[in-house]
Amino acid sequence: MGSVFPIDFGYDLETTVAQLSDTISINNQNDLRLGVEYRYSSLSGAEAGTKVGNEYDMLAAGSAVWDYRILPKLTLTNAFRMDSLLVPSVKSPSLAEAPASAARHYIEPSFNSRIRYDAGDLGTFGLNAARGIQLPALFDFAPTTMLGPVAVINNPSLAPSTTINVGLNYSHSIKPLNGTLSVALFAQRTSDMLGTPFASNYSFTPPASLTMFPKNYNRVDDAGGEIRLEGKTDFNLHWDLSYAMAAVRDPDKSSMINFQRQTPVNTVIGGFEYMLGPVEFSAHARWQSHYQDIAADFSTFQLRNVKIKDFVTLNARVGWKIDKHFALSLSGQQLGDSRLRETSGLRIDRRIIAGLTAGF
Repeated sequence: MGSVFPIDFGYDLETTVAQLSDTISINNQNDLRLGVEYRYSSLSGAEAGTKVGNEYDMLAAGSAVWDYRILPKLTLTNAFRMDSLLVPSVKSPSLAEAPASAARHYIEPSFNSRIRYDAGDLGTFGLNAARGIQLPALFDFAPTTMLGPVAVINNPSLAPSTTINVGLNYSHSIKPLNGTLSVALFAQRTSDMLGTPFASNYSFTPPASLTMFPKNYNRVDDAGGEIRLEGKTDFNLHWDLSYAMAAVRDPDKSSMINFQRQTPVNTVIGGFEYMLGPVEFSAHARWQSHYQDIAADFSTFQLRNVKIKDFVTLNARVGWKIDKHFALSLSGQQLGDSRLRETSGLRIDRRIIAGLTAGF
């Protein structure tokens, strides 16, 4: 039997944001967009209806986007942003002997640069590079405290998570098909990943003790691509077909949360839309390869791995435009399986939906 945790805890998060931006057209080749942002967030917690503490953080950011039309068919876009996050020190509301939380001041840059070249009949080529950041949530900065059987431990070394991404893009029109071929390749690395509620930032001690410890862990490397083909016929048929592949490397094999095992490698998506006078038909299908998910027992805080087999989703719709004011529709979701299992959670039921739309 599982344990029952006597936790009566609630919180209130408020955020105030102010933003200012402007666009400057320097000449017929250069545009510059500048922006500033200020954000104030406050978090207050209560246990059994009684306020137990509060904390806040302040973020200031500046950004610039430069569009440079080097040549009529060659363009460059550079976006840059600098974030400054200040989190003051806060005393523990329940443990007088515990040290106050560490004050933090993060200054983190992020950018996104892309160059695009239209080579005419040869197609369009693109190259991009980016750096993104994920700042810890305000709750992660909480001071060391006790909430019933739950111990919250402050981590003074907590750091933002960063992602570096590079990508190549290519598109080419295929006139015999009246369509377009698109190819995208990418590689990225995410470092100092922030712990999740089910991974490395908590530990459970039977029968009823829980320790929360926000932390960074490891890195994840990801590479893959997508190829997509879409087109249109002379008799009002639109169609598309795509294949995507992702290869993930997560070196932390001991954790129940492992992105390598829990990311499907292959995905195929296809569909069509067809107009026949006032009647419209459409259908889309998606196949996904197997992957490993997790199931959580919140009464014991224990996890188990669950293998999700490859599956197909199939949705379809038929619509009839009666006149300029009324339209009838009939939609079917999960037509391939009456109770489809996509995750370790609840199965997805088949649904048939009829609708009447009126517009005036």
